[in-house]
Amino acid sequence: MLTLAQTPADQEDLAALCADRPLGTREIFLGNAFYGGDAILRAYSGYEGILKAVVPHGPYWIIPAVWNDEAEAPVPVIFFFNPIMQEAFEKETTKVVLPLAFPFLYVLELVKAQPRPARRGTIFFPGHSSHRATAKMDFAGLAARLAELADEYQPLTVCMFWKDYLLGYHRAFQERGMSLVSAGHMYDPDFLCRFYHLCSRHRYAASNYTLSSATFYAVKAGCAFFFLDPSEYRFDVGGVDALYMPKRQFDDRLANMFQAPRPATTPEQMEFVDYILGTAYLTSPEELLQQLRTVDKWDKRRIWARRPDGGKKLMLPTYFKRKISSLWFVLGKWREVLKARLKDLGQKWGGLGSLFSRR
Repeated sequence: MLTLAQTPADQEDLAALCADRPLGTREIFLGNAFYGGDAILRAYSGYEGILKAVVPHGPYWIIPAVWNDEAEAPVPVIFFFNPIMQEAFEKETTKVVLPLAFPFLYVLELVKAQPRPARRGTIFFPGHSSHRATAKMDFAGLAARLAELADEYQPLTVCMFWKDYLLGYHRAFQERGMSLVSAGHMYDPDFLCRFYHLCSRHRYAASNYTLSSATFYAVKAGCAFFFLDPSEYRFDVGGVDALYMPKRQFDDRLANMFQAPRPATTPEQMEFVDYILGTAYLTSPEELLQQLRTVDKWDKRRIWARRPDGGKKLMLPTYFKRKISSLWFVLGKWREVLKARLKDLGQKWGGLGSLFSRR
């Protein structure tokens, strides 16, 4: 795991830290590797295999959707972190739906023995883009508003999302002399651990974006969180498919709960954050290891899946579904090679035939 001592060195070259990169993973469901979620579960539990479940990369009350990739992933289980996600997954997938604490909570367990730095100032998280959506807002105006924060909240550090750094949005803050940091690329396995270490140096955390998971992570990392006059923003979105979008029933509650800056997190705020992140589902390393190994067994067994009409049907084990898909993929590739060779032979014999044709 990334240490507190290593974290400042990462920030010396933000261009390298935020640089786009390929997703290097053996996971069946690629999203398990976003922000290092799979690596965290392995580090905590000692599990060494490939996860046979979908681990959502965020607590989906903020982006409350069941994505097609999650619903169609060839694994038997999908994990939820809160009852809102449970309802969505049970409604729109045929998978076994099981509880799990969000991976960031396991980071907190893994770093318990690391040093705790003195906290000072504020770390600010601007509303950010994603790998599929680009944020559009007045970053210069936001930087001007941040410059007006009282001495109580200084010094100020702005934490840039990797894509927004690449888009140049950081320059608005840089021009005002503000310190810049980043938790890294979303494919960086140290992302959530680095996020924790960055927060651990600050007394306060803030954002202008009410739908960010940074709110929950920052609170669990020990920061007193508040919203700074949420700015006008929109997203340019392309190619995002969602099956189910439940009502965001807690938007107003969240905004009101964190609207006024406080010197410390209140019990009400912590209770809400724990609800969203699934703190009640946090288990010991041994219990998590056993859960992941049980899921491995289900991967090779037929399971009863929910049908749209409320009934159930017996499903082919997902292990064999993947094998069949792999076989069809290989056969398809061989078919393409065979067609190309036959085409080459046809051209060759056609050319030879022209030598004997009458003129």
